[in-house]
Amino acid sequence: MLRFGMIAACAIALSATAANATTYYLQNVKFADGTSATGSFSTNVSGYPDGHSITTLTGTLTGYHYTNDINVSYNPGVSGFTVYHNDPSYKGFLTLTVGQSLDSITTPTVLLTGGTSYECSDYSCPNGIARNVVSGFLSTTQVPEPASWALMLLGFGALGTGLRHRRRVSVAFS
Repeated sequence: MLRFGMIAACAIALSATAANATTYYLQNVKFADGTSATGSFSTNVSGYPDGHSITTLTGTLTGYHYTNDINVSYNPGVSGFTVYHNDPSYKGFLTLTVGQSLDSITTPTVLLTGGTSYECSDYSCPNGIARNVVSGFLSTTQVPEPASWALMLLGFGALGTGLRHRRRVSVAFS
């Protein structure tokens, strides 16, 4: 019975896929007016927004700190994201785009420039002031979800149980 339990535990562990939440960090993001943006945003294991904190400095536009109380436009499999603010005194938004799906980023990836990544001063950006991103990268870290940690601990527990209850061989000397 113990052997069956060990085999079942190993089968479950091998068939499970690790799901990770991902945090994306802005690195060396520069706007055309010489200012910069810093911060990060996160996605959950399903690939949907799970928090962000991005700060842009004052230049052509007034700098702003985009935080978790903002609307985010991002779906899994897309190549960028947009953050909007609901504050009546600031109707701006920030759009950052990369040349591949955000889900597939594993190394620092260049942000697209030439009007693809930008910050605007109001919701109708073509009529508002915009500043374009001229350089910058997105890098990532992946954090295992709690179920992955639990599965790993279950595996260690099964291994420990198997080692503790293995058959003892007695050797007799004559």
